[in-house]
Amino acid sequence: MAVPIRDAGQTLKAGTPVALFQVQIVYGGTTVRQKHQYAVAPTGRRFLINVIADEATTSPIIIITNWPRILKK
Repeated sequence: MAVPIRDAGQTLKAGTPVALFQVQIVYGGTTVRQKHQYAVAPTGRRFLINVIADEATTSPIIIITNWPRILKK
């Protein structure tokens, strides 16, 4: 969410909150730990959000074991 702030002399006036974007945040288990679901960059301009991946776009993980032996061939 974002809230526009207006300088009204000696006070600040908050405007109406607006959604910046929509996400489906992943909640693991029954305990909600919101602080672990996202991180904000130090500049405040970027967010890293833990979301459910679209199964249609996920790629398998390929693990190559003993790869030095393969290079010797």
